[in-house]
Amino acid sequence: MGLYVDGNDLGFARLGVRISKRFGNAVKRVRARRCVREAFRRLQHELPPLDYIAVLRSTELTTDECESMLLELASRAHRKLNRKQMP
Repeated sequence: MGLYVDGNDLGFARLGVRISKRFGNAVKRVRARRCVREAFRRLQHELPPLDYIAVLRSTELTTDECESMLLELASRAHRKLNRKQMP
């Protein structure tokens, strides 16, 4: 899973999910998208108020695995975004 982050002025986190057709058939893609959305729903109050775009690659994950990856990638991206904004 990859994660792109951008700032927003809304005061809450938002999620977008991108998945290619190479991931599998429609059933697998929808299941993976649903897994990531559920993990985000559980974590959204802990995450900084940014826009997140999750790019799913070729691995099926459980909701708990998605949650831990999303939290790790979000914290890394937030630190990187803060470093860029500091003069």
